[in-house]
Formats: sequence, C-alpha cells, structure tokens
Amino acid sequence: DTTTWAYIGDDATAYSDGSGGGGARAEALGNVVVRASDETDSTMIAGSLGIGLGAVGVGGAASVLSVTKDTQAFLGDYATVDGKGNGGTIAGIYDGSTETDGSQAFTAFGTETDGGSDARTGESESLFRGVAVQAASREDFFLVGASAGGGFYAGLAGGVTVETVDSDTLAFVGEHSRINYRNPDGVVENAGQSVNISAVN
Repeated sequence: DTTTWAYIGDDATAYSDGSGGGGARAEALGNVVVRASDETDSTMIAGSLGIGLGAVGVGGAASVLSVTKDTQAFLGDYATVDGKGNGGTIAGIYDGSTETDGSQAFTAFGTETDGGSDARTGESESLFRGVAVQAASREDFFLVGASAGGGFYAGLAGGVTVETVDSDTLAFVGEHSRINYRNPDGVVENAGQSVNISAVN
C-alpha cells in the first residue's frame, strides 16, 4: 500500500471568533505548484511443473498482485495561496486532453504546450503561470502464471493470474480557501495568471 500526498495547509478550522483566518498562507511573485505523483511498476512470474510417473501428474501456478494507492494534491481548508505568475512559466501542467497514437489508442495525458493548440478544445496554449494543484498516478503491471504437466499416464496443469488495484487519485481545494486573492503591496499579477486543478490516473 502507498500513500502519496502533497499539500499546503491541512484541515485547519476557522479561528474561534469565526473569522476563518486559521489556514495556511503561501504567496509567490512567480508560481505555486503542489504536485503529488506515484508510479507503480511490477513484474510477477509464477510457474510450476507436474510430472506423473505411472500415475497422474498435477501442477498449478498462481500469480496474485494486490495494490492499494492513495495519491492526493490539495490546498487545505481556509488556505490562502497566491501565485502572481511573474517570471518563468511551468511545464508539465495537465490540460485535460489525452494523447493517442496512430491507432487512436491512449498513450498519455496532454499537458500545456508553448505555441501549440489544445488537443481537446483547439485553443492556443502557452506554458502555465499561477497556481497549479496536480495529482497523478500510474500503474504498469506484467503478470505471468505458467505451468506444465506430463506423465506416462496423465498430466494436468493450470495457471492463473489475479490482480486487484484500488487506486484513488484526488486534486482539490479545501473549503473556504482563497486562490490568487491577495494583492500585497500593490504587486501586479501577470496577464497570463491562472489556476489549474487536475487529477489523472
């Protein structure tokens, strides 16, 4: 089992006077990125051989894999997070599209590009500026259950593979949070300032 969390703040509650000022604060003249990523690769091979000499030979093989994952990226309750987007841009921010190969098979989740067009909407894209909350999980399994049976009289063999995957991937903003809300000392945000909350699995 794996748990991967990235966050600013937590489940903070409001001040006792009800002002709602108990959450975490993060301010940047540039960008703020909260990113949780969990990649799981597994290879399992199980084999058996059953041989019967004058009787019945019996063989069996089982390959069993069970995976439980919890991947979260979030801004906690009552958090105030401000990314003005000035300075450099951020690559690798998910744009909601998927990429395919020539056979239209899924290959990857699309990300913001510089000067390209969104594969889903056709809109022109630029690399990201602002506040991004990103959660990503990937699972790649290769399981083999092989068996063989033989004998002078009879040989029986069987193989089975079983995989159970419970993978939760969440990206969210907590209650009463404020994003790109403050304007301290009159700092002006970049015209491309934005917010992106994405979870992909």
